[in-house]
Amino acid sequence: MITIKRPTTYGLDIGSLDVFIDDALLTSIRPNKSTTLHLKTGDYTLKVKSKSYQSPRISMHIQDGDTLKITNELGLYFTVIFLIPVFLLIALTFIGIPIHIFWMITVICVIAASFMQLPIFANNAYRIEKVNHPVTEIKYSNSDSSKSNSKAYDLIQNYYGDKQAKRSKLPLINHIDEGLILLSSMNATNIVIEAYCLHPILQSDEDFRNNKSFDFSGINTESIILAMEYRRVANSYLSTGDLKQFAGISCEEIRQMLVADKVQNYKDFLIYHADNHKRSKELDQYFNNWFLILNIEYKEWSHKITR
Repeated sequence: MITIKRPTTYGLDIGSLDVFIDDALLTSIRPNKSTTLHLKTGDYTLKVKSKSYQSPRISMHIQDGDTLKITNELGLYFTVIFLIPVFLLIALTFIGIPIHIFWMITVICVIAASFMQLPIFANNAYRIEKVNHPVTEIKYSNSDSSKSNSKAYDLIQNYYGDKQAKRSKLPLINHIDEGLILLSSMNATNIVIEAYCLHPILQSDEDFRNNKSFDFSGINTESIILAMEYRRVANSYLSTGDLKQFAGISCEEIRQMLVADKVQNYKDFLIYHADNHKRSKELDQYFNNWFLILNIEYKEWSHKITR
């Protein structure tokens, strides 16, 4: 079940909105109201529409418990356009401003309001966004892993600090937290979990050059070797590269790390990037190529890190 909310900030945001999912009219919602729908986890197209205005048709991955918010992008402009003549009329009555000033500004407001009927505005009058994805506070889902891997986790946590992803604004450590949940579900060893914590420190060429002299004391040597092997395998097929250059999966430990990495990244891609990234189609194909390589179905894994 999902919840759809329509908070209203501006007084002129009135009337009912029809909610279309996969081009089917499923419900209507009035200002300052919410409604619920029973939907299976999956990818859907969404659009809302009133008599004269609508939102763009967007694609979104929806899962049980999601909350969607509908925002009126033009409400502020219409409210201002409406209130200006009202205030001018009050000023005309009690202060005595010149009548031609009143009519001139009123005409300008009417023209401005008519511009809002143009398709460029009318077809983008509402925004639909998901608002229920706080960052998980879980590091590991079993106590043995958390005790034995605190060195590796502390290292990546200190390395990331308060840094956030540019688009989603999620803390970068979220990629590790959710990846560890996936690895725990695979019964991955502590060695693999440590390696996964380390992989962002060494993966790109720039990070490798900058961080190869890091103090990795207290971390199992095999974990460091796995992180380096992961770097080799993962970097052989990047989103800008050629699948034909893929080096192959060398061991089960690397496969587990790749599953955790690609499932977590694809989840964030669907939520934060799929609708607005200029390379959206290429990236979607890239992730699905990885799922073919790993012989997994994304939907069988994504529910493990839904909130």
